[in-house]
Amino acid sequence: MGMMMIRSTGMLLKALAMVAGLGLAGLPMAHASAKVPETKPGRIVIVGDAHGDFDQYAALLMEAEVINERGSWTGGETVLVQLGDVIDRGDKSRNILDLLKSLQKQAPRSGGSVQFVIGNHEAMNVKGDLRYVTAGEFASYETPQSSVARDDYYERYKTYLRDNLEDGKWLTFDDVFRADWDKKHPLGWVEHRQAWAPDGVYGKWVIEQKAVIKLGNLLFVHGGISPKYARASLKEINEAVTKDLKAGQDEAATITNESDGPMWYRGMAQNPPAEEASNVDAVLQHYSVDHVITGHTPLTEAITPRFGGKVIVADVGLAEYYGNAFAYVEVIDGVLYAVQRGQRLVLPMAEGAPLKAYLEKARSLEADAPRLNAYMESLFPAN
Repeated sequence: MGMMMIRSTGMLLKALAMVAGLGLAGLPMAHASAKVPETKPGRIVIVGDAHGDFDQYAALLMEAEVINERGSWTGGETVLVQLGDVIDRGDKSRNILDLLKSLQKQAPRSGGSVQFVIGNHEAMNVKGDLRYVTAGEFASYETPQSSVARDDYYERYKTYLRDNLEDGKWLTFDDVFRADWDKKHPLGWVEHRQAWAPDGVYGKWVIEQKAVIKLGNLLFVHGGISPKYARASLKEINEAVTKDLKAGQDEAATITNESDGPMWYRGMAQNPPAEEASNVDAVLQHYSVDHVITGHTPLTEAITPRFGGKVIVADVGLAEYYGNAFAYVEVIDGVLYAVQRGQRLVLPMAEGAPLKAYLEKARSLEADAPRLNAYMESLFPAN
């Protein structure tokens, strides 16, 4: 399995290099935004956070039979829902982005669709918060012209500082200052910022996606819906996110960076049932859905139902950064399953014994599951 995955993802990387939106020449590419299906599809595949781990991500999509080793769509009329946060913490974020952009164009030719739900990390990159961008990810943007581009940016940066220093203050632009500045702005940094600007190849594509999507009786959101937004319409939330991201960098608290916004809210995944149940019920009623499916919080190494299946936490920690758990949600003719290491398990819509039996089975399929162990101990403490 490991050797096959390496060959497959290696071929995929070569294929993606041909369709990447920002190649060595820095030429932009046409953007594609996916139309949300008007009716609930027969099969939906839902994937949580991937965080720059292209090898794991490609392997999972191949296992779900929505792509082949060349990165071509093989899912037919399947709808693939990616719950955001495919970037940061890993070095191959661009490869995942380029794959998803390509699949959004390919899938409709077979009657399928690829829906991308904006995550907090995508929003952070658009708005200039680069705390979790790895050195390898910056390096992936490097071109033969990167040194010249960085030098030019440095000179403009110095001019800006000189023109905006307060009276009586001064800076020395010596070798020490430049070395420190270069450390904070590695080669590829300038190109990264160009690509993630609101009109850049990735920034523009992200802005064209949605923060909340509804398919039939399912609601998809990266973080969750807090009481603050529980009465807002999907249109209101998505338009507010689009407007905020188009504005670019901003220090103020907004819908894309506040803790109770749809990209950051963790209450549905982490709050005690007694504290969160009323909000969950209000959200289901307001949007006329039966389930909310979220990413953002790697609660356990398994797809984790909460509130009797009303909330499904789909972030399992797929990326190497979180331990490489391997699972996704599959919906077939309205029935919700977790596919864990290739085994399809019916997701329980009840607490107690059914939930315990499901989690025990999922745990048996993962070689190491410390988060799941801790979660089960909290739910079912030993006597």
